[in-house]
Formats: sequence, C-alpha cells, structure tokens
Amino acid sequence: MPIYSIALRMHKVPPVFKRNRHVVVLLQDLSDRFVLGQKKVYPKGIVRMVGGGVEKYEPFFKAATREVYEELNYYISRKDLTELAQVVARITDDQGQVITFRTAIYFAQLERKPISPSDDLDGIVRLTEPEYLHLIQQYKRLSKEIDPAFNFSWYDWGQLYSYIHQVAWEELQTLKNQNLNFV
Repeated sequence: MPIYSIALRMHKVPPVFKRNRHVVVLLQDLSDRFVLGQKKVYPKGIVRMVGGGVEKYEPFFKAATREVYEELNYYISRKDLTELAQVVARITDDQGQVITFRTAIYFAQLERKPISPSDDLDGIVRLTEPEYLHLIQQYKRLSKEIDPAFNFSWYDWGQLYSYIHQVAWEELQTLKNQNLNFV
C-alpha cells in the first residue's frame, strides 16, 4: 500500500485535521458512480468520500467499516474493503505548530442493498467519473477567507481533501489497470 506525503501551510487549521488519524472510503455503485456524502455545512457543490475520525486504538479497516455504517446505514465487511493508500499530511500553522494528519483510503464496491444517509450526513450524491474529477478541482477553488462560523478557511480544508480525493482516484485507476477483473 503506497504512502503519500504532503506538506501544507494553513493560517487556521480546521479542527478535523487535529484528529491525527482519519479514514475515507471511495464507494462505487453497480452503475460505476461514486457515492459520496453531503453535509449542509460544506460550501455549495462540495461533497466528500464517506469517512471520519479513527478512535485511539482502532485499526483503520475497522474505522472504515464503522464509518460506512454510521454514515450510510450500510454494513460492509473487511473483505469487501480494498486499501488504496495512506496520505500523511504535515500541516504547519502560522505559529509554526506542526500537526501530522494520517488518512487511510479504502475502496469498496456497493451491492444492490439500499443505502440512506444517517444523522451525520444530509444527503448522498452519486457522481460519474468526470463529475468526481470536477469535484477535485472544485476543492482547489474554495474561498481563502476565514469562515466566521467555523474559524478556518475552506480553501485550506479543500487543499488536503483535493489531494486525498486525487490519490484515491489515481490508486483506483492503477488497481483497475493491474487487475482488469477488479470491478
């Protein structure tokens, strides 16, 4: 499993990045659309892979299965998860404090079972490949202004999430090319 590194400088570090360990799951339905989560707090047009924080002693794969269940009411087993990569972000704030934020990225193919957003999500969005790639570009164009409701810049948040979503995309393409029967 490849490990990617990125160094970022942020004026105010979004609180989610202070969790230290995070997991996301790139989900694809049987129509080859990517299933992502929507929250009202996100800027317009922004969605993200299903995922969240990893508990102190929790393995990444357990966090991945838990997060999919918590956000989509959908049970996925460990054998259904394919680990794509890890991203290690070294984030430096204006005071010179450094935070290391590690994200494990998984892939899973959804079956014909129903999914529904839980109380942690406000909706579910299904994106085609071009729409998913467009989302990555949208992250990079978020506002650099500090959002007074959250006390951070969505641009800073988006720089890391664009990278994580890009890595997920690239690793999925590599996996598909290596194993033509993968999905």
